[in-house]
Order: sequence, then C-alpha cells, then structure tokens
Amino acid sequence: MGKLRVRDWEVQQPLVGSAPREPLGASAPCTTAPGEPVMGCGGCSRVGAPVPKAGYLVFLQIKRDLYHGRLLCKTSDAALLAAYILQAEIGDYDPGKHPEGYSSKFQFFPKHSEKLERKIAEIHKLELSGQTPATSELNFLRKAQTLETYGVDPHPCKDVSGNAAFLAFTPFGFVVLQGNKRVHFIKWNEVTKMKFEGKTFYLYVSQKEEKKIVLTYFAPTPEACKHLWKCGIENQAFYK
Repeated sequence: MGKLRVRDWEVQQPLVGSAPREPLGASAPCTTAPGEPVMGCGGCSRVGAPVPKAGYLVFLQIKRDLYHGRLLCKTSDAALLAAYILQAEIGDYDPGKHPEGYSSKFQFFPKHSEKLERKIAEIHKLELSGQTPATSELNFLRKAQTLETYGVDPHPCKDVSGNAAFLAFTPFGFVVLQGNKRVHFIKWNEVTKMKFEGKTFYLYVSQKEEKKIVLTYFAPTPEACKHLWKCGIENQAFYK
C-alpha cells in the first residue's frame, strides 16, 4: 500500500495563498494510502465533537500542506478547502461574531488575495452552515483526495525550455505538473528506463505502436537529481 509522503518542496508561484500568520491548529505526521478511507481509532476534536483520530491527524497534515504551498489546486478548490477549515474551526457563520473580512484573520495559504478571502467567506456563510467540525474535516479530506497532488511525492524541476515543473510519482505512474495542469502522465509499464547525469534527469518511455520518447528535466542540484532518480526507481519497483 502506498503511503502519503510529504516532502519540503517549494512552489515558485503558489496558485493561492494567505497572509504570513501562523496556521490554524497543530500538525502531526501521518500516513495514508491515496484514495483510502481516512477513518481510524476513536478520538475527539479540540472543540469537543467526536472525530476519528487517524482522520483528524491526516486533516492536520493536509492543512499544513496547504499552508506551505505543497498541495497545488485551482482557486475554486482552494476556496472550498479553506471554507471547510473555517467551518471546522469556528462553526457556523454568526454576523454578531464574524464581521466583514473575518476570513482574512486566518492563515490557509502562503499568499492570499482579497478576492479569495471573499470567496472563502461566501462558501462558509452560504454552503456549510450546520456542518459539525468532524463533518467539515471529513469533507475537507474527501475533496483533497480528488486533487492531482494529493498523496504524491513532488519534485521541483525545469523542462528543456526553462519552465518550472513538478515531477511526481503516483501508484499509477509518472506525472508532470506545470501550474495547476498535468502536462504528462506516463504509466509505469511504459517507463523503460530512468537515469541521471549531474542535474539532468532522463525518463525513457515506450508507448503504443513502438513510439519511443525521452523526457528531460533539470533538478536544482545534482543531489536533488539523484534523489529524484532514486524515488522514481523505488516507486516503479513498488507499483509496477
């Protein structure tokens, strides 16, 4: 079973973000298989509502990934995820307690915009009323599991044109992401060879009708490139 592996990689241009304040709640390391249920042993949330302990730990970890820019997603998805966090933290919208701009007081992403803050507040006010903290946390995880970068091990690189990209290994194959778009997906049985030379990583691919291609990417350092190659070899051996 594959594990949710979190590594400290940086997004050069985060798609979404917030002001530099401390993230809500604590965080704890955890593992889970991508797409697997996140329910676990019994526990309770910090606000007193029953919530599965293992699922809550995953919630904390993925929330931390958002805060550090590790979970790439569209702005609309980011707003929904943040609204779930807000509902779990403060409950239903209350005009007496939550003045205009209240969502800006919370940290969700590395950077933010007023437009995004308004969207988060709108979803929180109009769509999530009545959800318990445990339900909001579970809905957050279900949404996160649908994202391209959930449960993968992304590596920052550049393509042959100098464009920033992220290489990721999933249970199903090799993925290349640029911005919030997947530009390549190569199944493991199509990968015939991986090698590295200095900062350069090569992926040899054999597809239908004997079509053969070589994808070339450049890691930040030779050490990072070797690590990328090693992760690729290990993932292919495990999942193929």
